[in-house]
Amino acid sequence: MNYKMWYYGQTNMICIVMLVLLLIVQYRQSRVNTMETHFLKKLVGLTVVYCLLDILGWICNGATFWQAANIESFLDTVYFALPTLICFVWMDYICYRMDKPNFMHTKRGLVRVIPLALTCLVTLTTPVTKYAFFIDEAGVYHRRIGAYLTPVVCMIYLGLCTLWLSQHVKVEEHKIKKDELLPLMYFPIPFFICSVMQICYYGAALSQIGLTISIILVYFNIQFNQISIDELTGLNNRRELKQYLHTVFHASGTESIFLCMIDIDFFKTINDTYGHLEGDEALKTVAVLLKKTCSRQKQRIFLARYGGDEFIISGVNYTEQELQDFTDQVRKVADEYNQSSGKPYQITLSIGYAIGTPAEISSVQNLLKKADDRMYDVKKRRKK
Repeated sequence: MNYKMWYYGQTNMICIVMLVLLLIVQYRQSRVNTMETHFLKKLVGLTVVYCLLDILGWICNGATFWQAANIESFLDTVYFALPTLICFVWMDYICYRMDKPNFMHTKRGLVRVIPLALTCLVTLTTPVTKYAFFIDEAGVYHRRIGAYLTPVVCMIYLGLCTLWLSQHVKVEEHKIKKDELLPLMYFPIPFFICSVMQICYYGAALSQIGLTISIILVYFNIQFNQISIDELTGLNNRRELKQYLHTVFHASGTESIFLCMIDIDFFKTINDTYGHLEGDEALKTVAVLLKKTCSRQKQRIFLARYGGDEFIISGVNYTEQELQDFTDQVRKVADEYNQSSGKPYQITLSIGYAIGTPAEISSVQNLLKKADDRMYDVKKRRKK
């Protein structure tokens, strides 16, 4: 028993130390709490608790101190429910990465709660039903048939996520987005292999190792994405914009490409009057408003912060009229925000756009210059 306790304690503590160090490194590299780091913290936190419960469960297993059997029963109950919750969080993360955060609040999205609820119901009633496990008179834990429900539900969640990702990647038009999503399909592999081995070799502490490896893969994917993300606004940065424009310009053929150059009017006045922190808030607000408008479009649109108070929106296969309607929507969303914001200043945007096929434009630089010139014409007229 002492050998097993040492083995379980050592294995789980290694996982905990690795995950905590991962979070520390992530925090030191970027203190901006993006949605990706938010999900990473959730996955790490739940996995650390999972490892701690495994350690405490084996300390209580067969122990003779007061209420040892009841404590062990409680620990094992939570322990069985946690992997399903971790996979549930992973499914939400995949929805976010596929730009479908609203799916979680639809009727179809709410169906995803059913397997988690079923697992929780089974595990929470196990101390009475003894369906997943039972503690004998000596206080020793024994696994039963219901213990297999958790890995089965986990595989359902992970399998659905992998299926959604593969379908999304297959129809994704932009190579950049494909390259970002493909590594996420590898997440279930370590956890799946280790879980199967743990089921086959009773007493082996392997699922925690699989989860830790999977989370490290997610961490590296987030690190890769952060190279391409503007830290303040969470939008694509100039580096990613350059790669995107190069990709679509050489892949579009006869398809039209559009580019909108957007500038915040009187941004210097906001900085000078209300301070740079308020200026940063204005930039983040504009990023949110632009995201909101872009999410309403039928086709995928690329959104980036170009630098300073300038933003760029780009895409393909838009007509001149559709593009005009789109810019009107951007201004409308900004007007709606101004009516309800309560800020001492208003956010107004100058927008200039250029559209054409690669043959008509001849280079990415020409596309940028044409949109930039039109944007400054609009800004000059507004100042007058």
